[in-house]
Order: sequence, then C-alpha cells, then structure tokens
Amino acid sequence: MTIRHSLALKHPFQSLPRIGLAKRQNADCTDVPIDPEFRNKLKVSGSHDGHLVWIPRTDIASTVHGTIVGVHIESCVGCLKCISACPVAVFVPWTDNLGRTVVDPARETECMNCLLCEIVCPTDAISIQRDPGSTETLDSLLHDV
Repeated sequence: MTIRHSLALKHPFQSLPRIGLAKRQNADCTDVPIDPEFRNKLKVSGSHDGHLVWIPRTDIASTVHGTIVGVHIESCVGCLKCISACPVAVFVPWTDNLGRTVVDPARETECMNCLLCEIVCPTDAISIQRDPGSTETLDSLLHDV
C-alpha cells in the first residue's frame, strides 16, 4: 500500500505567520520591511566589517548592511532574536550612528541559508540571498509524485 501526502506549501516556511512590523519609538526611522530586491535597486555606498553597505539611489534614509545576508538597519529594532536563532553566528550586535543597538551581518559568508533569522525577525528587516533555482527545486520536491 502506498500512502501519498499532498503538500500545498510552495516553501516550507510559507505557512508560518509573520509577526508583523513592530512600531519604533523613534519617529525618524522607517517602519518598512527589507525589500528582497535591494541588491538590484540600491547602490553600494561602502563597506563595514568586511561586508557591503547599500543605500537608495534617492535621498530616502534607508541603509542595508550585507549582501548575502541583508539587514535593513532602520527596520531593525534590536531584539537580537536573529543572533539566538542563527546556528552559524552570522550576526553581531552593533551600535548604529543614532546610538541604537541593532544587528550587523558581520559573518555573512558563513550563512547556510536556513532562513531562521528571517522567520524570527519581528520587523522583516532581514533578507537572505537565495541561490538561483533553489525555490523551483524545493517546489518540485514538495509536490506529489
């Protein structure tokens, strides 16, 4: 007897609810999640601790640290949940130029694409760079045979 399982998920974490955007106490900060397309939309302004720093092509105050692991600094609330969740210690606490404690992807090259940091981030401030074709491969593995 063969038992078939029907999985409707397109991604193993798709059904997990996102906690949503946390409100900041500082009204000058932007309460927006990171744009997963930041690598195509923003420009590199320099580097910090061995990773790139990305800024908008406009005057909007928005900064993303990292390329493999991108952290939208203005959206980070400094909860440090990603530090606890990351099995390879990609993140370190860092004090930004406003004096806030946020996270910095200082060891982004160690990332193993487990996506745990994206899942636990309450403000969607983190975006992990996916390998080309990884979503399609995962989708094909999750469908009925």
